[in-house]
Amino acid sequence: MYSTFGLSNPDMPATVEMVDAQSTSSDNHGQRTVGLAGTLRQKANIRPRSDRPGYGYEMIVLARENADWPLWVLQWAAKAEVLKDADFLGFVEKHKGITVEQIGIGEGKSVTLLISKAHAPLPDHLDLPNGKMELLVATVITEDEMRWSMTNGRDHLLAELKKAGVGQMSVLDRASVVRIEEPDFAQVASLSQAKELEAKGQLAKLLMFPAEFGGEDVAMNVVYVPPRTVRQRTAHIQALRAWIEDGAINNLDVRPEYKESSFVPSRIHMHASHSDSGEQRTLTLEVW
Repeated sequence: MYSTFGLSNPDMPATVEMVDAQSTSSDNHGQRTVGLAGTLRQKANIRPRSDRPGYGYEMIVLARENADWPLWVLQWAAKAEVLKDADFLGFVEKHKGITVEQIGIGEGKSVTLLISKAHAPLPDHLDLPNGKMELLVATVITEDEMRWSMTNGRDHLLAELKKAGVGQMSVLDRASVVRIEEPDFAQVASLSQAKELEAKGQLAKLLMFPAEFGGEDVAMNVVYVPPRTVRQRTAHIQALRAWIEDGAINNLDVRPEYKESSFVPSRIHMHASHSDSGEQRTLTLEVW
């Protein structure tokens, strides 16, 4: 079990923030030290105190292995709460749980999370001297599970996870406990049909030439693809960025491939090259 600590301290919520942060270094008799310096100021919007201890909760991640990735999740959560007043507890209580996606866990990897109150056999709360502390659990879920929860509810997704024996345990790269039926993309033959499916969450707008590299939101650069494709392309963009930084490529040509009369591309090819060395590399997104 990996846990935050201090979010339920009596001196929370935080009332001070740092601005103009800069790294510092010094060399004293051959011993080099590195630090961080900045200006402290009172937050413009201070969350009013309540009868809850601090932010009212601590967050945990349950995993089967001794690993570093759960710490990335908790670092993200603590930073979002203390610096940006994310109010995870408030949103969990209002929506019976929340889902968040693309939370980095190192080495270019990311996870999607279901954040909900702890369920048995975990304690649902702890009574502290300064009030009642809730226990929130961040559970790694699949993309299909996240999409399913958007229609069926986060509390019902947790029920499905418990029914399948997963519960609130985080297991990377496991199979989904729910199944999403996708529409027949071969029958999507027009922009209007694509936008109808976008409104239902079954398709998502995608800029073929990525915005990260200057792609514009104009009609000729827009395609509609399943939401999973948008997330899958993140790894491709990271690879392209690394190639650019290494000087391996300086040109990018993105071309969609279609099946018959479908408006939804079946593949998206990203052809990268270098104008001087002639090196060529291709990344392909398998859409459907």
